[in-house]
Amino acid sequence: MLSGNLKEIDRRLENTFACGGENFEGIGSTLEGFDCNPFVYEYVLEKAWDMPQHHDIAQWTQCLADQRTGKVDENARAAWKILVDSIYVSPTSPWQKAFVDARPAFDHHPITYHARSRFEYGNSNLREALRLLLAAEGRNTAYSFDVANVTRQWLSNNFHRVFDLYAEAYGNRDRGKMKELAAEMTEMLDDIDEIVSTQNAFLVGKWIADARRWGATPEEADYFESNARNLITTWSDAGMVLNDYAARTWGGLVKTYYKPRWTMFFEAVDRSLDEGSGFDEEHLTQYYDSVTAYEKSWWDERLYDFPSSPCGDAKEIAKRLLDKYSL
Repeated sequence: MLSGNLKEIDRRLENTFACGGENFEGIGSTLEGFDCNPFVYEYVLEKAWDMPQHHDIAQWTQCLADQRTGKVDENARAAWKILVDSIYVSPTSPWQKAFVDARPAFDHHPITYHARSRFEYGNSNLREALRLLLAAEGRNTAYSFDVANVTRQWLSNNFHRVFDLYAEAYGNRDRGKMKELAAEMTEMLDDIDEIVSTQNAFLVGKWIADARRWGATPEEADYFESNARNLITTWSDAGMVLNDYAARTWGGLVKTYYKPRWTMFFEAVDRSLDEGSGFDEEHLTQYYDSVTAYEKSWWDERLYDFPSSPCGDAKEIAKRLLDKYSL
C-alpha cells in the first residue's frame, strides 16, 4: 500500500529534535517486514542527517524525484508532488494491504482479520501521478520500479471500486451485471500480475529461489520453499487468524494464488443464487472450507513454478493499462 503521512512524520521528528533532551540518541526503525512503503522509511532515516532538504518536504520531494528518475524532469517532480501531497497523507493502519490481496468476502461476511484495504485519497489523484510519471523521461531501474508500483496501487484501488459495484449488483440480484463485473475483475488481476512481473522486487519466483538456495539438499530446499510460501500467504496453518498477514502483490502470486481465490468466490456466489438462497452462512462455510484448503495446498504442495527474473517493459505496459482503465 502507498500510505504514510510524511508531514506528520516530519512534525513529530522535528519536535523530538527540539524537545528530546538528553535521552534522545538517534533515529532507527524496527521493521517487521521488508519491501513495504520504502519511501516513507527512506524519509524517516534520512532525517538523521541535518541537511537543508530534510527540513523542507517540498525540497526533499524534488530531490527524491530527481534521484528516482535519474535526471531533473518536471513531469516526474509534479508526479512526486502529487504523491507526497495527496497520497502519502494518512498513517498506515495495521494490516493494511491492497484489496486484491485480501481473501474475498462481502463486507457483512468478513473472513480475513488481517486485511484492511480502504484508502483515504481520490484514486484520480493517483491516476494523474501515474500519467505524469509516464510522461517523464526516466533513465534507471528506480524509475521503472516507481511506474510499476504506482500502477499496481492504482489498479488495486480500481479493483476495489469494481468490487463495490459487484456487491451492489449482488444485492439487486442483477446476474448479468455480476457476470460482467466478475469478468472485469478477473482480467484486472491478470493485468496487475503483468505489471508487477516487470520488477525484480515484485517476483514470487525470486522470493522462492532465494529461499531454496538455503537448502543443502533437495529436501531442505523444499522445506525452505514451503516456509517462504507460507509466510506470504497463510503465515501458519490453514484458516488461522494471521492469514494474509504478510500478503504481497507480487508477480506469480497474483495469478496463481489471489486470482483463484477470487474465482472461487465468484463461483460460490453464483452457485448460491442458482440454488435460490443467496450467499448465506451455509454457502459461506462451503466457500471458506474450499478456499482455505487451496491456500494451504499452494504452499504445502508447492504448486506452480515461477520465473525468478522480471519480464516486460514497465513503462510500455503501464501506458497500455492507463489507457485501458481510464475509459
